[in-house]
Amino acid sequence: MAEHAVNLGLKGGSMPPGGGMDMLEARVSRLETDVSELKADVKAIRSDILGLRGDLAELKGKVSMLPGYPGIAVIMAIVSGAFLLAQRALEAGAMP
Repeated sequence: MAEHAVNLGLKGGSMPPGGGMDMLEARVSRLETDVSELKADVKAIRSDILGLRGDLAELKGKVSMLPGYPGIAVIMAIVSGAFLLAQRALEAGAMP
């Protein structure tokens, strides 16, 4: 039964020298290397995410300081009023 399972991955149906263990060891070694690389990648991604969390918190703080709709309306009213006063002053000849 075990011999049949080893032969499933081989072409020609014959057992390689060493009973397939050499090939198995090479494949396991390659998997171990790949897993080590994946661990390093996950560690780098985790570090990047932690950095992004700090940046996001900073952005949230800055956005919370921005005026909302009522604040924007007040600013627009002040700017519009200043332009209106300047226009009237120019029309009246008060400003050079």
